[in-house]
Amino acid sequence: MSNGGTTHSTNGDGWDFFISYTQTDRTWAEWIAWTLEDAGYRVLIQAWDFTPGSNWITGMDQGVAAAERTIAILSTAYTRSVYGAAEWQAAWSTDPTGATRKLLVARVDDCPRPGLLGQVVSLDLFGIAQDAARADLLRAADLAVSSGRAKPDAAPAFPVSPQAARASRPTPFPRSDPHLLLPSSRDEVFPGKLPPLWGSVPARNSFFTERVDLHGAIQTALTDQSSNTKIATLVGIGGAGKTQLAAEYAWRQAANYKLVWWLDAETASGLSAGLIELAVHLGQGHGNPRTRSHFALAELGRIQGWLLIYDNVADLAAVAKLIPPSTGHLIITCRDPRARRLGGKLIHVAEFTRVESVALLRRHVPSLTDTDANQIAQAVSDLPLAVDQAGSYLADTEMTAGGYLDLLRRQPQLALAEETLHHPGLTATVSAAYRRLAEQHPPAASLLDQLAFLAPEPIPISADGSTLNNNHLDLPIAAPRVAPETIEAIVRLALARRSGTTLYVHPLVQTLLRTQLPLGTQATVIGNAQNLLASAHPGDPNDPGTWPSYRALTPHVQTLWQQTDMIGTESWRRLALALARYLEHAGNALAANKLAREARERWSAHFGDDHPDTLAAAQRQAATLRPGHPEARPLEEDTLMRRRRLLGGNHPDTLASANNLALALADLGEYHAARTLDEDTLARRRQIYGEDHPITLYSAHNLADRLADIGEYALAMALHEKTFTLRLRALGRNHPETLRTGCSLARDLASLGELQRSRELAEDILVRSRQALGEDHPIALTATSNFVTVLRGLGKNQEATRMAQELVARRVATLGDDDPETQDAKNLLIQLCHQESSESPAS
Repeated sequence: MSNGGTTHSTNGDGWDFFISYTQTDRTWAEWIAWTLEDAGYRVLIQAWDFTPGSNWITGMDQGVAAAERTIAILSTAYTRSVYGAAEWQAAWSTDPTGATRKLLVARVDDCPRPGLLGQVVSLDLFGIAQDAARADLLRAADLAVSSGRAKPDAAPAFPVSPQAARASRPTPFPRSDPHLLLPSSRDEVFPGKLPPLWGSVPARNSFFTERVDLHGAIQTALTDQSSNTKIATLVGIGGAGKTQLAAEYAWRQAANYKLVWWLDAETASGLSAGLIELAVHLGQGHGNPRTRSHFALAELGRIQGWLLIYDNVADLAAVAKLIPPSTGHLIITCRDPRARRLGGKLIHVAEFTRVESVALLRRHVPSLTDTDANQIAQAVSDLPLAVDQAGSYLADTEMTAGGYLDLLRRQPQLALAEETLHHPGLTATVSAAYRRLAEQHPPAASLLDQLAFLAPEPIPISADGSTLNNNHLDLPIAAPRVAPETIEAIVRLALARRSGTTLYVHPLVQTLLRTQLPLGTQATVIGNAQNLLASAHPGDPNDPGTWPSYRALTPHVQTLWQQTDMIGTESWRRLALALARYLEHAGNALAANKLAREARERWSAHFGDDHPDTLAAAQRQAATLRPGHPEARPLEEDTLMRRRRLLGGNHPDTLASANNLALALADLGEYHAARTLDEDTLARRRQIYGEDHPITLYSAHNLADRLADIGEYALAMALHEKTFTLRLRALGRNHPETLRTGCSLARDLASLGELQRSRELAEDILVRSRQALGEDHPIALTATSNFVTVLRGLGKNQEATRMAQELVARRVATLGDDDPETQDAKNLLIQLCHQESSESPAS
């Protein structure tokens, strides 16, 4: 790579210098490398020497080891770099006293020198002219290689006062005649030097938070030699930091361009005005606007090495007609992901990581504690603009973190409306986009209002009403009432982000949309949102095939449920009850009970205690109480009494209440009363549904359990075995009800002394239940308890004790320390421990 300078290599075929830098300072790194190689030194630099496919971490390690010296390019970003620290520390450790000058430090901004770097004399390259920087760099390199003194060749200049020095500085370079000042070769590009034409780039943000991956993605998109188009399109929600990223890139890379021009592209007229202004600077000051706009683009085709930024593009069709030639680079910022049609690389700009959010907040308010910074970052959902505004607000008002969080909850429009220096506040951004949506597509605005009341989670929504398959894995909310263009209109304005068949609305956008709704219309919107979710009812919650859809729907129903105590339509109430049943199946009895209890209270107050929905909610509430809970029996008895009076003894709802009352009686130890009720319920269900109907099998399983409770193990085993066989045939081996009956059958076999057969079945059920439902599911825990009991009966106390300890830990974690099933697990463990102790030989 040498440009013909004298060779200074002191390392044979190795490297004289390894350049250690962050991607933020790549321009400086390349200028230093170029300058040194032009002088005859051999330089190893990641940007030139680590080719695609190579392991860059290995390359850095080998670079430090193989090069005679390391040059650390010290900047604010470098002080935060983990890899940078590893590189300079590796070089320093080989020469901690600096005797052989293994580590050179070149500062490229006015940053502190952390830790041990504070002991190394640095070379400051910023704030001076290019010729002076080149001379200082080469002199430092020569001194490092020769280990000589820094005595100048000529006598030093006579010192002058600071005032005189400032007066003698050269004036900034002119911008009026770009053709006289355009750089003609790479070695004239000096970091920190603005190009001759520098048009309206926003001022640099002193609180800019480093986003190395995104900065690198922009650079890769613009320098990809395999692509004919050099366009980087930054897409994301308002406030994600697209404009800030583009501006920071322009400042960092300014020295690499002959021309950098910023254009406000939110409107076609704004974009045209920016091009007309550029045309004037390029020598075309007359003619109609269209002629001058196209002149500017044509003139760019005759210039190599320029950068345009089309900021906040809204009208894709207008921009498509004004794409510049490929002799330079174009950055587009846009909320509409359809901007990919303009060509180039689409780069998604998402929220900050939590680490980035906390770092920015602390730059505003250094005294923030970890807890406060995390809470604020979470409250504003790590949205870059909102994080920045939160930090500014706290710094300006000196408000406490608790006070700000309270204000954000009560009046988010006040806490977030603060405008920063460089871009509008989030409130203004969302409001403007929403107004445009309401004007252009009222149904889309209506749908977005409803989505604002759902959970800040992916919303499963299929715009065309189609499903991906037949097993409910796709959940089309509101289909087919929502046309595809309705969803696209929301996404186009970046008020939501679409991924496949899900839609995501940022939590802060939801909050602001809710606060902007007039109080008089909120009830209507919430009612519509209830109907929106009800339209996606997945079906029978007893069918495991519907569970993925219920899982996706759960946070949205729960969030909307807490927003209001509105009764809603019958379809909404049916969905709420079905969700409670799903939560019970999923092992979340507490959440199921809470939903059912609140539903019963609301519907009882509105409809009365005899209404079918009130009774259905009462049934779910009682069924999800923990075993032996004092409220379960009276609630089940009252529900059964009302249903018998209103519906008759053979109605499905009446029989469901009878089934549940029998379970409550058994939990209280009243096994004979429970058996009698189960026998009656089973007989009625057999007569109505037949022998092998799933509902009949529920009663058969329960009656067999009651027979086991009263010690009739042979009868219990016969009925459990028959039920198990029918459930295998009807439901499959991994269905929760099949597994439940398998647990009971294994227990019967153990009670009858058939321990080996019991072990085989119990182990199979344990493995299947854990695989199908998870290790903490109630059925899986019951299977674990069964297996422990069987192992104990077989004399395998050590293995049984280990599993019992695991069972106790899981019961405590899922049910709490005082739950009866937790206590049963603890008693089993105590018995095992006592048994082991009594069987151990005396010491």
